[in-house]
Amino acid sequence: MISSSDMAKEILNTHDSLCCDRSVPDITTTHDHNNFSIVFLPFSPLLQHLRKTCHYHLFSNKNLDASQELRRMKLKDLLNEICIKVV
Repeated sequence: MISSSDMAKEILNTHDSLCCDRSVPDITTTHDHNNFSIVFLPFSPLLQHLRKTCHYHLFSNKNLDASQELRRMKLKDLLNEICIKVV
């Protein structure tokens, strides 16, 4: 358990391979999904490149701010769907 944001940053920067390398469930290997998903890629230069690309292009403050209204609308749609299914 990591108790502070500073410690989390240090661990993820210095021990990234220990945090990222994980087992791949058998179900994801059926159609090679594990080879094309950032979630299941083993720690490698490709994974590092994809993570940096996602961080820069998808998760930058500018892009997150620009898509905030869309995310709110989609969340509202999802909650409406859940309410319909429950009732």
